[in-house]
Amino acid sequence: MLLSLRGLIDLFFRLLILCLFVRVILSWVVSFSLMSPGNPVYRFFNRVTDPILYPIARRIPRTAMLAFDIGLIVSLLFSWWALSLLDGLVLTSLPSNW
Repeated sequence: MLLSLRGLIDLFFRLLILCLFVRVILSWVVSFSLMSPGNPVYRFFNRVTDPILYPIARRIPRTAMLAFDIGLIVSLLFSWWALSLLDGLVLTSLPSNW
């Protein structure tokens, strides 16, 4: 199946949002000591999502409620909103036959 440019851009943003969700869930798994922070899967998702989440998270005070890092959750919600908005803007600016 050949994807158009619009389809590839939409797929990219959706995969990025999915990676953000996985990162948050894996951070909870690590905080409950069910996985080591040195796990390659955990490190991969950290490397992929750090450029997006870190600039937001460093402006939010680091607070945790039980095992949930509130700054990371707020960063996820803001990033999800921003990436969805950016995806919509890019897709509406491209011609429909691309």
